[in-house]
Amino acid sequence: MVSNAKRIVIVGAGHAGGALAAHLRQYQFEGSITLVGSEELPPYQRPPLSKVCLTGPLNPDELLLRPESFYEQKDIDLLLGTQVIAIDRGKKQVSLAAGAPINYDFLVLACGASARELPVAGAQLNGVHHLRTVDDATRLKATLKSTAHLAIIGGGVIGLEVAASAREMGINVTIIEQQDSLLTRLASPDCSRFFKQLHESRGVDFLLGAQVYALHGDNGNVQSVQLQDQILPCDAVLVGIGSSPNISLAQQAGLSCNKGVLVDHNGITSDPNILAIGDMTQRPVLGLTESICLESVPSALEQAKIAASYLAGRPAAKEQNPWFWSDQYDIKYQVAGLPSLSQESIMRGDMETGSFSIFHFADEQLVAVESINAPRDFMMARKAIDTKQSINPELLADNTKEFKAALA
Repeated sequence: MVSNAKRIVIVGAGHAGGALAAHLRQYQFEGSITLVGSEELPPYQRPPLSKVCLTGPLNPDELLLRPESFYEQKDIDLLLGTQVIAIDRGKKQVSLAAGAPINYDFLVLACGASARELPVAGAQLNGVHHLRTVDDATRLKATLKSTAHLAIIGGGVIGLEVAASAREMGINVTIIEQQDSLLTRLASPDCSRFFKQLHESRGVDFLLGAQVYALHGDNGNVQSVQLQDQILPCDAVLVGIGSSPNISLAQQAGLSCNKGVLVDHNGITSDPNILAIGDMTQRPVLGLTESICLESVPSALEQAKIAASYLAGRPAAKEQNPWFWSDQYDIKYQVAGLPSLSQESIMRGDMETGSFSIFHFADEQLVAVESINAPRDFMMARKAIDTKQSINPELLADNTKEFKAALA
């Protein structure tokens, strides 16, 4: 815990940075707070960008996590459309692209991540999109209004969510994925197959195990995707091949980085006066001996709460097991824990009905759950994971009995 912080500067006004500023005031931090964001909007929700923002009216103000007046009321200095270009650790000062430097006692980096670029010829053609910001969503939405065939490169969460939105709009969709399955970094094989079948039933075509070699166009507009053995015509392309943590500012400042900025449980970097939170970090996670990059809204909010507790001099906030969700069509996919740790799995429910859960065990302990339209299973299993509650596998596998009967 610290008690000598008078000036806190937060670089990055996304979920993590915005939540940190709000928690600091909630926790009675009375010093100055400056929140610097490179976008023109105050902190806003990003999950809707791939869903309702594409299929319905896109009103940026409705996405805001808190009204802009909140920051004035809480005496949080909000600098939007402002780029931080350097950190002087000796002077405890950040330099801006325009304007006077800002001094800090503690600096918190919440710079997020950027969409990974497609490293092929034609990737800069008009009609080729990424989706990370509200401006990205605005441009993609405008393109989709005149799109007959959308090619999505990448079978991860963003690609599948945009595919669902595009199909709701009547657009033909082909998903191109380099791996032989979908959601390879998150889902179990059973859930991966479920989502492939779900999207196919809604008219989405898949090209799995496929490598993109180039994008072709005419008059600067994309018209096709070049694969190894075919050319796929299209009107627009969404590139959803993952993200890269925005660590250049931290690297320039000499902070320890690997894939992300290396932090401890409290978010402290190799400089005790600089913290980092959110998608830019490589952080400790319950259940793992090594730190990882964990890109999710719940992870960012958890880190913001823990960092705020530390900076406000409160007792350390409790760590959470990772959790995640995705909405596609009428399906809600919820994950708690890390399915990658699974040694054995048990399914409850019926995959054919679109309502089931897969429970993952390691060393006879429940370590993760994946739930499809089974929110009660998810909430009970998440609690069991957090408390390390014993579960009877035989009773769990018996669909004639309620889940709670399996809890020891």
